[in-house]
Amino acid sequence: MSAWDIDPAGVSGVLDKTKSVAKGFQTHLTAIGSAMESAAPNTSSQLVVAALDKFAEELKPEAEGVVNLTGSAMNGCSLAVKAYAEGDTEMAARAQANAATVTTPDMPSGGGGPR
Repeated sequence: MSAWDIDPAGVSGVLDKTKSVAKGFQTHLTAIGSAMESAAPNTSSQLVVAALDKFAEELKPEAEGVVNLTGSAMNGCSLAVKAYAEGDTEMAARAQANAATVTTPDMPSGGGGPR
């Protein structure tokens, strides 16, 4: 049987750091787009313009994929840790409720005790 030892607060910290980095994706992609837009008119080489166009064409779906996958991974991780924490809470509540229903057996009287 597997043993789980997840630290929800630690996972939250990692997700916060990842979110902070992921916010920069759009800034970087915008900067790349701006650099490419300014480079194209400043060259007389159709080969360079064609290469920039091809690069932009291939970059867009890849960049969108990275952004989407990052968001999906963060969301999935968050949901999984939430379910784990709720499961722990539910198990603890169930164990506490079960413990309250346990009756103490009648012990025979008559001296003795542990030896």
